[in-house]
Amino acid sequence: METQTLLAHYAHGKRDFQEAFLIGIKLIGINLSGSNLSGANLISADLSHANLCQTNLRGINLTNSTLSEARLRGADLCDAYLSEANFTRADLSEAQLLNAYLKEANLTHAQLVNTNLNGANLSNAKLQNANLSNANLLNTVLTGVNLTGANLNGANLTGVELCRVNLNGTQIDENTQLSQKWLLVQKIVTQGAKGWDLSHVDLSCASFIGVDFTDADLTGANLSGTHFSSVDLSHAQVKDASFIGCTGLSKSTKLTLKEQGAIVDDELIPAEVKVN
Repeated sequence: METQTLLAHYAHGKRDFQEAFLIGIKLIGINLSGSNLSGANLISADLSHANLCQTNLRGINLTNSTLSEARLRGADLCDAYLSEANFTRADLSEAQLLNAYLKEANLTHAQLVNTNLNGANLSNAKLQNANLSNANLLNTVLTGVNLTGANLNGANLTGVELCRVNLNGTQIDENTQLSQKWLLVQKIVTQGAKGWDLSHVDLSCASFIGVDFTDADLTGANLSGTHFSSVDLSHAQVKDASFIGCTGLSKSTKLTLKEQGAIVDDELIPAEVKVN
C-alpha cells in the first residue's frame, strides 16, 4: 500500500489496516490515531512525529523503524516486534507493551510514564534520560540496557535482574520497587563507595562506571561477572573477593588484585603454579 492510498482511506473514515504490508513506508507526521494496524508489517518505516495515540499496534513489526517524537500514548503494542526501532523522544506513556521485543531499541529521552512493559525484552536497549516513572517492568529482560539518567521513580522492577545495566545518574524514590541488591548497586553508582563497608555483599553482574572504591572494604564480596570502567580500587580491601568473569579491568589490575588476596580468573595464574 502506498502512502497516498493509506491517507486517502483514512480520510474517508477507514481505520482498519490490520496486517497491511507497508515495509519502508514514509508516514512522517501522519495522524493515524485510533486506527487498527495490528499484525501490520512496517519494517524500516518512517513514522517520526506521527500521531498513533490509542492505536492498535498489537503484533506489529516495526523492526528498524523510525518513530522519533511520535505520539503513542495509550497505544497497544503488545507482542510487537520493535528491535532496533528509534523511539527517541517519543511519548509512550500509558501504552501497553506486554511481551514486546525491544532488543537494541533506542528509547533515549522517551516518555514511558505509567507504561506497561511486563515481559518485554529490552536487552541492550538505550534508555538514557527516559522517563519510566510508575512504569511496570515486571518480568522484563534488561540485560545490557543503558539507563543513564533515567527516571525510575515509582517504577516496579520487582524481581528484575539488572545484569550489566548502566544505572549511572538514575533517579529512584521510596516508591521504586527494586531488590535490595540492585538498590545498593544504584546507590554505589550514583554516590560512589569511597570507604564503604561492602564486605561479603553480592555485587555480581553489576556495571560500575567511574565509581570510586578507594579504601572500600570488599572482603569476600561477590563481584563475579561485573563490568568495570574507569573505577578506582586504590587501597580497597579485596581479600577473598571474587572477580571471576569481570570485564573492563586490565590484566595488570587483576594480577594486583590477586596479589592482594582476591579471586581472579584462572588464566591469570602462571601455569607452573596452577593446582589441578
